[in-house]
Amino acid sequence: MRKLAVIGFTLVLSACVSSAPSGGGGASAGTDAATETGASDTAAAEASPADVGAASADGASTAADGGAEITADSSSVADAPAAPACKATATAKNKAGDKSADLCDVALTVKSGQEFAANVKVSDAVGGGPVEALQFKVSFIHVGMGHGGSKVPGVEEVGGGLYKVTGLKPSMGGNWRMTLTAGVDAFAFDFKVN
Repeated sequence: MRKLAVIGFTLVLSACVSSAPSGGGGASAGTDAATETGASDTAAAEASPADVGAASADGASTAADGGAEITADSSSVADAPAAPACKATATAKNKAGDKSADLCDVALTVKSGQEFAANVKVSDAVGGGPVEALQFKVSFIHVGMGHGGSKVPGVEEVGGGLYKVTGLKPSMGGNWRMTLTAGVDAFAFDFKVN
């Protein structure tokens, strides 16, 4: 049997060698030719679409010739929630240093009077796992003048440690700070408004 790891799944290919010489010199159908484990992109690329077949509802798949089977590795697929994608624009840590927050996919320079939203992904600073169920309050304040924008911002949990902040609308140019606070945890991100 030959095993190939393919993004959370294990691909098992049966050795189907009908032209191998008999007498123990080669692998015959029904015997193990080789066993390899690991997640190699090149090894995964070696399996052709005909070798893979179409997956069924129970996670198994069989090719047209019956030579390939895909089984789900439940320990890696079901246990961990999919982490939301986040291209960090800025990162902040809480005062204790045990949590970090990434400002995701938003520019740090914005236009005055233009409303925008921001995604913030909160992670455990040690293990990197998502931090969920935080009850954030959000403020968006002009740093030099101390007033808020022309809308009251809100925040909602999306899941997987991701929180969406909406209603960010700076009323004038200058330096603005968005602060997310949940109990003793606070994360601040600065924006330049033109």
